[in-house]
Amino acid sequence: MVWAYTSQISALCGAAYFMLAVTFACFGTLQGQGRPSIAALAMLVGLWGISVPLAWVFGFRWPDGGHGLVGVWWGLIAGYLTMTLSMCFFVLRSDWELYANQAKARAEMEGKLVPLDSDHDAETDPFTAAV
Repeated sequence: MVWAYTSQISALCGAAYFMLAVTFACFGTLQGQGRPSIAALAMLVGLWGISVPLAWVFGFRWPDGGHGLVGVWWGLIAGYLTMTLSMCFFVLRSDWELYANQAKARAEMEGKLVPLDSDHDAETDPFTAAV
């Protein structure tokens, strides 16, 4: 019985971790673009809105009393898939030039980026003085 669960769950875990790897790559991209609210909303809906309820349903209720631990993992997979596809959609549909310009503008406002065409003192610049 343990071997049967292990073989079923290991395949599900592999799928889950693959989706989580893609999710966190997209999360980092969205955060770098200055759009962390999209990632946060996708995580909220995917994890709490889909994973938790479906894990409970597939694990303990449907069909005929649920599938136990394997059903819980199927519920988690459904939420992870939702979260991953949502974030991938926004990353793949990004206007990269727009977000790069916005990131540059934010960095310049914070004084952390010296424009390439400006004259600056390398000794007082904290980013070049340490080099």
